[in-house]
Amino acid sequence: MKIKPIIIISSFSLICILIFIGLYFFQFNGKLSSNSLDWVNFASYFSGVLMPTLTLINIGIFIWLTLTIQKLGEKQKSKELEYQRKLILSQLRQSELDKFELKLNVFNTDFERIRDACYDAKTYLISFKLGKAMLFSKYGEDFLESPLIDYDYLIELLLEIISFCDSGIKTTEEIGSTTQVNYNAMYTLSVSKIQQFIIDDMSQE
Repeated sequence: MKIKPIIIISSFSLICILIFIGLYFFQFNGKLSSNSLDWVNFASYFSGVLMPTLTLINIGIFIWLTLTIQKLGEKQKSKELEYQRKLILSQLRQSELDKFELKLNVFNTDFERIRDACYDAKTYLISFKLGKAMLFSKYGEDFLESPLIDYDYLIELLLEIISFCDSGIKTTEEIGSTTQVNYNAMYTLSVSKIQQFIIDDMSQE
């Protein structure tokens, strides 16, 4: 159990007072005098001997309080700076997530534009993996070795959709239902994972 410095200083002060009073009464036979002059002398002794000691003790207490307040202030400042860092990073992540949702939602457009939307999404995914994925990795982790989402599978599904479009189909319904279901499921899962990562990282101490 750690003893607080203020307790040590207070105990030391009390011991000093008792020692000086004891020495005085020991030297002068330990009797209470009825002579007012003796009390004046005792007061002078008490003031002359103890005041410098108490002054040093007060200085020690002041220094200890100053250092304690400084440490608490630095700790609080550090917490505030860390919160600001996380807030800015969270805003950057949310902005990139909004772009991710917009770019990869390839079926939210007219059929004539799906093929171009898929190429655009594929290009964006490659760029995201190489340049933006680091925003969604925890400190100390390799974002390429431990990716948050399956980039390769998403790109593979986009290429399948492009292949259907190049085959001469005329409507979105003609794109393989399995491909559509798989892509939409992966798209939704990826967005959900990124969103959850943002929330979890922001809430961590």
